Amino acid sequence: MTTPPTWIIALIYWLHMLATVAWIGSLAAINLLVLPASQRTLKLVDQLSFIAAVQKRLEPLAWFCMGLLLVTGLFQLSTSPHYDGFLSQHAMVIVHSYQT
Repeated sequence: MTTPPTWIIALIYWLHMLATVAWIGSLAAINLLVLPASQRTLKLVDQLSFIAAVQKRLEPLAWFCMGLLLVTGLFQLSTSPHYDGFLSQHAMVIVHSYQT
């Protein structure tokens, strides 16, 4: 496989970082800001419905980010000169461990 242009690698890397920040950042914001504030201000019934609404709203973003992370991560692996294939190092260890 020929190496893609530098701007494509940079774009893929940037998308990978953006998906990471969006996914992990939303989890951190929910746990550090939204949940404590909702516990202090809402009754339990209202809090549960609020959390369900937040989850319904953010779940598509999380799945999109995880998919984007998978695709961009695999692309980055394929452009690395040190990558020999999926589990290639582990396969070599297994093959050589059975040889006597």
